Amino acid sequence: MEEVSVIGFGAMGSGIAELFAMNGYVTNIYEISSEIIKKNYSGVEWSLRKLAERGAIRESPSEIMGRLRFRESLADAVRNSDLIVEAVNENPEVKLSVFNEAGKHAPNTALLTTNTSSISITYLQGSLGDDVRGRFAGFHFFNPPVLMRLVEIVRGRFTTDDVVNSLADVARALGKTPVMVNRDVRGFVANRIFRALRYQSFILYMRKIYDYREIDSALMNRLGLPMGIFALTDFTGGVKIESEEAGLYDIVRKSVPDYEPSAGYDAAFREALKLMMSMVHEGRTGVAAGRGFYEYPGPGKWAKPDLPPELGERVNMLHLLAPMINQAFYMVGCGISTEGDIDRALKLGYNWPRGIFEIYRQDYGPGEVVGALRELQTRIAGLSAFYEPDRLLLESSRRLSDDQQASDMGRRGEAG
Repeated sequence: MEEVSVIGFGAMGSGIAELFAMNGYVTNIYEISSEIIKKNYSGVEWSLRKLAERGAIRESPSEIMGRLRFRESLADAVRNSDLIVEAVNENPEVKLSVFNEAGKHAPNTALLTTNTSSISITYLQGSLGDDVRGRFAGFHFFNPPVLMRLVEIVRGRFTTDDVVNSLADVARALGKTPVMVNRDVRGFVANRIFRALRYQSFILYMRKIYDYREIDSALMNRLGLPMGIFALTDFTGGVKIESEEAGLYDIVRKSVPDYEPSAGYDAAFREALKLMMSMVHEGRTGVAAGRGFYEYPGPGKWAKPDLPPELGERVNMLHLLAPMINQAFYMVGCGISTEGDIDRALKLGYNWPRGIFEIYRQDYGPGEVVGALRELQTRIAGLSAFYEPDRLLLESSRRLSDDQQASDMGRRGEAG
């Protein structure tokens, strides 16, 4: 690949364009807002200067900036491109207008990708022409794209193997680690597995089993996470993001029902959404608003919450982690992802020191996790499906039980 196109030059699009230019690609850009171009062009220049000061780039910032080519029309931006990355706002109609226009003017071998984090790839494919569908996939970068190593490659129902493999090669050429999303589901891999913890944390807080500060303290001080779930939700504006996604989610599911294949995960999302919608209604949307779960010095002013270790001592960690472990097994069993990629997604996308399968295998056994899920089924009414142990987890528990029985019988035989 020699030339790429980035459609949209907002926070994500400008970072993606910078990343491609840094790696030697002529990068064609189309953005309708001159204000956004002006603002983020300066941001890219600033970023490259900082990278140069640290010795992280071998070329001068001006040489890299010289590979950014702003085009007057979308047609001009895609005319000679081998790869098109769409990074406009999370509106399927806007995205589809981009792809339908790009399909008319781009080479018929060009790969078309979207940086969406919330819209079904299969749903978008359904409105594309037959000649485009197979060349279309999700190419999901994490913010900021220049620094974050994770890239999710999302296969829609019609995406070909060649396209998936080519995108993995491009990600590696950019110095990124590709994680394959083999089945197009809500949240893909990183956000899906992470949100299982978010939903469970919200549910435990809503049912008054733990306070949000206790949960955050336990996650940070006992699990070693860089930020607790409630603080991170404040930092990213997560309650606003997910509440805005909710309406689109229902629209997508009508067209692509298997976008959410798990009734239990769906139920947990809808339960947690009650809290998120309430917070949006109260204006408690996080750091940007100056208040969320925590209070901040002012709008946009972050202050790290004071969460001493003793605050999280009474939290049963499996109350938090068992549903997440269960969802991880479900994702493997459904062919969404692999154990290795799920762990890589958490470590590279959320800066976890260990992946969820690493935590499970190092700290817990399948019997403990199944026991915790059964306890939650009894304790939390209305969400039994979310806590129902996955078949792969149950099989692991049975194998361990059988092995233990065999070992006990062997010891008894030796003693006899």
